[in-house]
Amino acid sequence: MLNLFNNIYCINLVSREDRWNQSQKSFSKLGIEGIVKRFPAINPRKYDFDPKFDTKVGPYHIVPNAGCLGSHRAIIKKAKEEGMEQVLVFEDDVSFLHHDIGLVNHAIEDLPDNWGLLYLGATVEKKMWMVSNFLFRTDYAKATHAVAYHRTVYDDILSKVPEDISDLVEFTAGCVAIDNFLIEEIQSKHATYICNPLFAVQGRSFSDIVQMNIDYSHDQIRLFDENKPDEWFTENYR
Repeated sequence: MLNLFNNIYCINLVSREDRWNQSQKSFSKLGIEGIVKRFPAINPRKYDFDPKFDTKVGPYHIVPNAGCLGSHRAIIKKAKEEGMEQVLVFEDDVSFLHHDIGLVNHAIEDLPDNWGLLYLGATVEKKMWMVSNFLFRTDYAKATHAVAYHRTVYDDILSKVPEDISDLVEFTAGCVAIDNFLIEEIQSKHATYICNPLFAVQGRSFSDIVQMNIDYSHDQIRLFDENKPDEWFTENYR
């Protein structure tokens, strides 16, 4: 089992049963399928919002991105209201590179008390800092397919991200995606960490956000390797 995390959710649109079934297969390989709770993703199209925001910024569609951000916010709100010390959130395109949950537990054991975010995987586009062989620090982790939030970030996120759907869609039009928001507003202020080795990637599937089949995993693996701390190579290849 995953040490530290008693509360684990997976965000899934009710219309995407295919992705829920696929994620369940991934969770079963880790032995956590019985403790990961399905969280119905927020679908802004069921609400009223200004139609001028029903558009794309680059390849990313604002409306499904707003649903993603709003779903993370809703879980964080639930975590705060229920007094959760931390909460682990998966998205339904998560895929695991390893099946030994002990690798994540090693990272958790090395996690400082003042952590804010912990990623099991991400798209890391800047050089990371070494904490231990199992844990790196970062301030530029994109993607939110496997991220844990500590209670110290709850208020910051809840105060900045609107709950009202119309306001949420407009807010998302400004930041484009949840990972941009987290980099600019949360990772810049709260200690952010990522597991080593990279444990989770985004598997190939049809994305509602870019409206096409996509696989980010190769870039995530490549960038993680390219941006490992120099000290890691010194420690492991001397």
